Amino acid sequence: EPAYWKWLALFFAGAWLITLLLLLKKSGKRNTADSKVNKTTSAASVNKALSKVTKYAKQNDARQTRDALIEWARLNYKQPHISSLLQITDYCSENLRSEIRELNQALYSTEHSQWNGRKLLTAIKQENRQQADGADSESPALKPLYKQS
Repeated sequence: EPAYWKWLALFFAGAWLITLLLLLKKSGKRNTADSKVNKTTSAASVNKALSKVTKYAKQNDARQTRDALIEWARLNYKQPHISSLLQITDYCSENLRSEIRELNQALYSTEHSQWNGRKLLTAIKQENRQQADGADSESPALKPLYKQS
């Protein structure tokens, strides 16, 4: 009776355990990386990123504004995975979304029209005001489960 199947089963069990250990090790690194991003995300870094957006938008430099806006969005919305203007629109207000579409059109349109960054700056200021107003309100996110009489 051949015993090679026992060795084969033992080999695959060992390979499965190694895979499991590597997976656990990798998920542990991801959590520490996310916590580092959260710790470095501060009001100062958001303001620094916003000043870059302001600088480039005032110069009507669409490409530099795009890069600075993506950096600002990562910090402002605490979403380190944001890597494009389209992803920002998942988190922002309709007004800012519209201005981001204008910026996108100026960057990638075949007509190469001149882009003006003033509207984008106004939309970002409104976005910051809305976020500040939302943070100041102390209303609970969920309604109480039972009415208190």
